[in-house]
Amino acid sequence: FGTLHAQEGDPKPEVDTTSSDGLFQAARTAAFDQKNYPLAKRYCLKALEKSPNYADIRIFLGRWYTWTDQVDSAKACFETVLQREPDYEDASIAYADLQYWNDHYKETIAICDEGLKSNPTSKDLLIRKAKALAALKDYAGAMAITSAILKTDNSNAAARSLETSIKDDAAKNKIGITYDYTYFDKQF
Repeated sequence: FGTLHAQEGDPKPEVDTTSSDGLFQAARTAAFDQKNYPLAKRYCLKALEKSPNYADIRIFLGRWYTWTDQVDSAKACFETVLQREPDYEDASIAYADLQYWNDHYKETIAICDEGLKSNPTSKDLLIRKAKALAALKDYAGAMAITSAILKTDNSNAAARSLETSIKDDAAKNKIGITYDYTYFDKQF
């Protein structure tokens, strides 16, 4: 039994180091509440030593690598999870985000398509695929996805926002009209 403490100068909450769940929770707290990303990484790595097949920890670590621009390490984390559990939606979403944020739109689409085989109604994967299609200027494909989402979930803010953005980007001719009215209540 043992405890880990935060670095010098940081608050020193005791952390359950006897379980990978406790370390995972500590990693999330370190990252989100304390903004201590190196500590979050250490907790993740220690948790993975205890439970190397714990998918959520590996995905979180992959997201950490994504945030710190360590693309190859992030890819390795996501691919490890997807090799073991190809239908794990969260791993597909995280991997698609990594590829999209690095302007690899075709790879994003391929990851989404693979994830959609097991999760065909995943709005998160569909939105990411539509974003990648729009980035590749396949506005018709992107619009078809957002329209399908909005048919079943009219209040989906992400789909609605993306649809508006696609319409703006797809417009071949844009004309703008502005009108300014200035009123002075005193003569100068």
